[in-house]
Amino acid sequence: MYFKKFTVEDEPRIQNYLLTEDQLLYTASPREVIKIEDCERHPILAMDEDLFVTFFVLHEGKDPLDFLGTEHDILLRSFSTDVRYEGRGYATKVLEKIPSYVQENFPHIKRIILALDEGNERARALYIKQGYTDTELRMAGRTSNLHILQYSFV
Repeated sequence: MYFKKFTVEDEPRIQNYLLTEDQLLYTASPREVIKIEDCERHPILAMDEDLFVTFFVLHEGKDPLDFLGTEHDILLRSFSTDVRYEGRGYATKVLEKIPSYVQENFPHIKRIILALDEGNERARALYIKQGYTDTELRMAGRTSNLHILQYSFV
């Protein structure tokens, strides 16, 4: 399992990535995410050998501040697993690797934050199991209230 920063050569992989309507209730499609041109967003493909199994974005700058963060925070967003590979432990493996990836590639970061839709209990349990904690902070989201979770390096 390794992480690969998105490049234009990955476009065919992104186009073949499948999410269900249920998944899209809680996350953005990688196809939509890569259209956003922003140097503070870092789209990442999680690969198992040649298989593109999981997608996420690490977002620095202003957006983490909008989620009650600081300049030492990075926002984990648009996390998903291709429906064809769900139930195989990929999300767990990726979440286990993200903290070391962040520390290696963004050494100034002290905390990973994420906003999780209320009602997405399956994802909440997974994040908590991987060391994220609920900050008890809530925000209004586009479809529901958001729970702010964090993974702190300090």
